[in-house]
Amino acid sequence: MHKIINFKSSTLLPLALVCISIVAMVHSINKSKADSAMLKRTYTLLNLSKNIQTIPIIQNDSFKSRLLPGNEGVAKAVDNTLERMLDNLIQMQKITADNPAQQKQVVEVRTALETFIHESNKSLINKGGLNLLGPTISIVSDGEINQLYAVMIERLREFDSGLQKSSQQQQKYASLSGLASEIIMLVSLLLGVSIFLKTHKGLRKEVSLRQRAEEYWKSALTELKYQKFALDKHAHVVVTDTQGRIQYANAKFCEISGYAQDELIGQNHSIMNSGQHPKGFFKEMYRIIAKGETWHNEICNRTKDGQLYWMDTTIVPFMNDNGKPESYISIRTDITQRKAVDEKNHLLAFYDPLTTLPNRRYFVDRLSKAVTASKRFGRKSALLFLDLDYFKTLNDTQGHHIGDMLLQQVASRLKSAIREGDTVARIGGDEFVVLLDELNEDIIEAAGQTEVVGEKLLNILNQPYLLNGNEYISTLSIGVAMLDSQTQTEEDLLKQADIAMYQAKKAGRNMVRFFDPVMQDTINSRVALERDLRKALNEKQFQLHYQVQVDSTGLPVGAEALIRWRHPERGMISPAHFIPLAEETGLIIPIGAWVLDTACAQLALWQKKSFTSHIELAVNVSAKQFNQVNFVEQVRQSIARHHINPSMLKIELTESMLVDNINDIITKMSELNAMKIRFSLDDFGTGYSSLQYLKKLPLSQLKIDQSFINDMSSDGSDRTIILTIIAMARALNLDIIAEGVETDAQLAFLRNYGCDHYQGYYFSKPLPINEFELILAEGAECSLNNPLLTLAA
Repeated sequence: MHKIINFKSSTLLPLALVCISIVAMVHSINKSKADSAMLKRTYTLLNLSKNIQTIPIIQNDSFKSRLLPGNEGVAKAVDNTLERMLDNLIQMQKITADNPAQQKQVVEVRTALETFIHESNKSLINKGGLNLLGPTISIVSDGEINQLYAVMIERLREFDSGLQKSSQQQQKYASLSGLASEIIMLVSLLLGVSIFLKTHKGLRKEVSLRQRAEEYWKSALTELKYQKFALDKHAHVVVTDTQGRIQYANAKFCEISGYAQDELIGQNHSIMNSGQHPKGFFKEMYRIIAKGETWHNEICNRTKDGQLYWMDTTIVPFMNDNGKPESYISIRTDITQRKAVDEKNHLLAFYDPLTTLPNRRYFVDRLSKAVTASKRFGRKSALLFLDLDYFKTLNDTQGHHIGDMLLQQVASRLKSAIREGDTVARIGGDEFVVLLDELNEDIIEAAGQTEVVGEKLLNILNQPYLLNGNEYISTLSIGVAMLDSQTQTEEDLLKQADIAMYQAKKAGRNMVRFFDPVMQDTINSRVALERDLRKALNEKQFQLHYQVQVDSTGLPVGAEALIRWRHPERGMISPAHFIPLAEETGLIIPIGAWVLDTACAQLALWQKKSFTSHIELAVNVSAKQFNQVNFVEQVRQSIARHHINPSMLKIELTESMLVDNINDIITKMSELNAMKIRFSLDDFGTGYSSLQYLKKLPLSQLKIDQSFINDMSSDGSDRTIILTIIAMARALNLDIIAEGVETDAQLAFLRNYGCDHYQGYYFSKPLPINEFELILAEGAECSLNNPLLTLAA
């Protein structure tokens, strides 16, 4: 409540009450920093009298313009009196220089008066504030205003007179403070009434100021109540002081934090710190809000029982009159569920769900950063490509669930084995990769560090695993590619490490191999060859050559169709170079189909010529081609398309094909054999075929592999194997043919021990069709001097 100064004239009391009420209302409405500073200065001035705690209304006009029309003389008198009072006080300050106590009192009065005159040129009431007043009081009569003028002038004269008298008698000046305060209050009251009358001239409606004020504040409080209700329903609100001590927390925040309000008030907000944010996060936050700026970010807090929750947080500093933060208001919304969804999406996008390791996408991003650092700063890193040995066998024999258990245990061991800062990921199947960062600057030393890590991983991952109660030993092969300052890309490095890994497998598995640039040249050549191989079929670069097969009398009885590739730039390319690649890439299937169909077309032509109509044609068929579901139908269609005698077509299968899917092979062979197609088992003696299955196969012929023929003259074991194969063929009632015959001695041995068909360079190399037919056309007997007849003689 405001204390009211006791005026000598009781008629001024109602007017004073009116003005003070106006002042109180305007004070409550105006909240700007400038207004607040002005109010404090005025309050200090009035406190000199020690008996008043209200605030005058000051308007930014001169004194003369503030007074009602017709009172210019009074206004001038006020101006002159105040100026004279100020001059006298300046003189008295000099006179009392030798008496500090008296001078202090003079300075207080002078300061108060100067402040009043100075601040009278500033405004405490804006247009909006005046509009809020409305028609709140009865219009003050002119007589009451004149009374106010009279009292004010009287007090001015008393002050002036007292000041001069005190100066002459060197008296104390304590009483002047109260008198000065009363004068200033009177002037303020007069000015307040003047402002009010100017603003509301002509209004006569009598509504009490208190009632108007109560209605206004009731409306304002209702509005604030609704706003607070809405805010409390939506947001979690906390107010702290500048030291982080909690001053207020709404019910919603108490609910999510798990703390009661009385447990939070006075506590530092750090009691909810989750430890999830990086070092410096909150330091940066306080740096921003301490400057008076608003801060916004996402914060993870910890509840009273230890649970984590996320808040979208905005912190607004509440500034004091000096422009410094007085407290911090934090408005937050719960985003825990959204963060959980984001985390789930992040895991799906960047992590392998089976092992929880980073996936290929995540790893390539880390690898990209390492490549950039290597190029820019010369930092050395290494990429290790890990592949489990015989994992497919485990999956096929024990089931995928057992394979998954192994992958999970491997991932767990890898995570525990690498250093902090290194990266391990699963990029597919049983393939893992490790990125080693911050290695020695010397590439040789860095490679040495990498080898140590690789051997460590081999040792750790070679330890027994427990899979569904059973112990299992797994090995792995590791390929390494070193990152240097060269222009390597992420994909280049992965390919290099992959190549090195396969070299480790070829070298015996369960070892570490580093990528060799020479190896890369070989790979590049292979890639180029594969690219050309794909074009060769469409561009008709393949052709068949034919190698004659003769019987014991020297007569040509058959031929083997052998594919050749005439490259437009490289010339003739040996099958030894491109057939393995065709097998690996699957191109062997369309190439094999072309060979089969071309051979059938050639048989159709031979059937029309007397000197070739008796010639059988053998065609090599790969395992991938033979295992096609529709292979039998493909053969049937070729035979029908070219109208050939199927008994003149002989299909050569390798012994190694008999290891897998033997029952399916027997079925297909039987279907083709029913069509009168004959079969020869190629490279016999080099594979691991079972004799039990061999007797079930509808074979017509066994072919002795040339590796036994080559060394038969010097190796007794090879001669023994040849004799065994011949004996076996006779026992199974099969024809026997030897390939790779090149010398008289070889031919003589084979003929003497019952092998009655031969093939090799001793008779003819593989020839293009026109040259091959020329040999056949020269006569019924072999045109190469008929070596068999010569031997027979």
